[in-house]
Amino acid sequence: MTAALKQFKQEVETALEKSGFPPEEFAKVKQAAIDNGLSLTYNIFKLNLMTPEQLCERLASYYRKPFIPVPQEAKNKINLVPRTMVLRYGVVALNIDGRVLTLGMLNPKDLETADSVSFLTGYEVNPVGILETDFEKFVEETAPGAGIVGPLEGLKNADIAGLDGDGQSGDASQEQTHMALTNASDSTIQKFIRSMCADGLTNRVSDIHIEPQEKVLLLRYRVDGMLRTVFRLPLAVHSQLV
Repeated sequence: MTAALKQFKQEVETALEKSGFPPEEFAKVKQAAIDNGLSLTYNIFKLNLMTPEQLCERLASYYRKPFIPVPQEAKNKINLVPRTMVLRYGVVALNIDGRVLTLGMLNPKDLETADSVSFLTGYEVNPVGILETDFEKFVEETAPGAGIVGPLEGLKNADIAGLDGDGQSGDASQEQTHMALTNASDSTIQKFIRSMCADGLTNRVSDIHIEPQEKVLLLRYRVDGMLRTVFRLPLAVHSQLV
């Protein structure tokens, strides 16, 4: 996790607490994040406690800067800002109007980064806030090989069923695919491991993380320097995978 993402997570928590977010609902969000290993932002939306627009309003009030969605057109401007800077500082070039570059930032008050982008691009930078979920989706969709990582095709006929997943890893979204492997046979686990390794080779994954959480097991790939969670697995299969 980059320093920008860590800071964003901390400040989302602070902003929600200071904006009068009901303590019992906030406790529910934090517990969900512990259970599934995903972000506070993701779980706020998952639990239908707030819309992206409402969260943008809360964060805009906290930062005193506007927060806006990342438009699809931002993909056309991926070469404006070096990818190393995008990943390290949590920034996305959103729009150009004359000599003004609207720069989406996880921390729109990070004037040092805004000045660095201005120097590198030659544009005057107008910093605005973006949500962590939008940033992660943008990074995944613009990564080298984006859209290639699939839902482990070698297992599609195996004894595995999806669990209330909101999306598949193959759609390059930041939402996670759930897999039910608790009762899987040894051969199914072996196929899963082979498919996982094949996915890694195909998509230039530098390392694969198998991370036990309180109630789930996260399978994460590092691609282009950024970790992405591609599967949430039953904790019971941990010993079979390591």
